[in-house]
Amino acid sequence: FYKEMIYLSDIIPIFDSLSHPTFSGMWEGKSRFRSSSFEDLVSEMLLNNIRGSIASTYPINEEIKISEFEEKCILLSEKYNLNISPAWIIDDRNGNALENINEIYRNSKNLKRRTILKFNANYINFKDFQRIQMIINKVLAKFNKNIVIYICTYPFFKLNLEKEIYDPIFLIDKLSKLEINCPIVLLHGCLNRLLDATIYAQHFENIYLDLSFTLCRFINSSLINDLSYAFEFLDQKIIIGTDHPEYNYLDLRNNLKIIEKTLAKKFDNKDIKKKFENIMNKNLSAILGS
Repeated sequence: FYKEMIYLSDIIPIFDSLSHPTFSGMWEGKSRFRSSSFEDLVSEMLLNNIRGSIASTYPINEEIKISEFEEKCILLSEKYNLNISPAWIIDDRNGNALENINEIYRNSKNLKRRTILKFNANYINFKDFQRIQMIINKVLAKFNKNIVIYICTYPFFKLNLEKEIYDPIFLIDKLSKLEINCPIVLLHGCLNRLLDATIYAQHFENIYLDLSFTLCRFINSSLINDLSYAFEFLDQKIIIGTDHPEYNYLDLRNNLKIIEKTLAKKFDNKDIKKKFENIMNKNLSAILGS
């Protein structure tokens, strides 16, 4: 009788590196979920062996009160024995990033894990590096370096009335020259510049690659070879996720399976298991200090 192959990608628990749950359930882009609501996210997590998710605020969708978002993450984590941790977008659209940082600090300073602060070109002018550097220095001082910096590397942005494509590697190169003594996560792994991004993750101890969105969007492109390379050689510097609600957990596990099949040609099951456990949950837990 034919025996169906069991893949590690199907059974190893996942710590989702990026999601965008909302109170309203509305999302500006496409959605593979019924909605982007907290409740639908949790339902999908429970059905798919997802142990945790980094829940990013996204103020374009709705006005978000930091205290309410924090309380929702804590409530759902405790109720369902999950780890839903907020990632706070720093909103500088009106030049008030410092006030935004102070509000985040007031609502997250008692957390036992590191606070995640997210830099996104839709909210901060990535062309003004002096401004970025000033904001980073402020958050490092405010949070006593007990933070994780998420840098969104999706190259297209809309800031106020401006639309533009920027080079994420140019930004990462500048950041790598600063003395930032905390983890820096390159969200989406710089997309088509992934191979360039791996060099920074390889040579800078505090730089990590997140492959949310990218793994699912580009699995059938020429980028498959770069993704396989990253899994093979940088399994201690990679985290993965769905970018919920852009993709769902079935998408993610199916695409992980494609990478697993490629690595199975070179490694035995024990080595693949170690790599995939690192990438699917252990690395993110270590980054957060949890």
